[in-house]
Amino acid sequence: TSNILLFIGLIVAGILKLNILHIALIYIITRGFGLLLAYIKANKIIPLNHIKFIFTDFSEQRKNILIFGFSLIFGNLFFQLTTPLLYFFKNEYDVGIFESVFKLVGLVMILSDIIVNATLPTLSNYFETNLANWEKLAQLINKLLCLIAIPISIIFFLYGDQIIILL
Repeated sequence: TSNILLFIGLIVAGILKLNILHIALIYIITRGFGLLLAYIKANKIIPLNHIKFIFTDFSEQRKNILIFGFSLIFGNLFFQLTTPLLYFFKNEYDVGIFESVFKLVGLVMILSDIIVNATLPTLSNYFETNLANWEKLAQLINKLLCLIAIPISIIFFLYGDQIIILL
């Protein structure tokens, strides 16, 4: 639903020839609306008043929790705020180039996530049962990721301008 609203908003923004700040505002509003709809639907399926947070060990685990929490929050903020910040320092053309390159890099990062997530259950099992197999599989995955990353990196480095022109 929020994607449909975003699509309609972008069509209207294109017809009205709105600038990128208005398009960013449309994106934020539709994502907020989608979040609100998801909350309402989730509350109908599973009433959220039954969810209780237990903080008995929070003082002991606070440092571990905060490391991952801050990493998640600031990592997401970084990836959400780069485009508007770049717009303030540069122009729409540079923002478009940045976004296309960012999408290509994201695509490559997804490949590594697929490999890691596909082998994670086996790695977890081997870590508990057989450390020698765990080490062999981890080294194999590491080599595989390097063998995939190096040619892609070389292609992006050598043919970056041509790839961006194609987009």
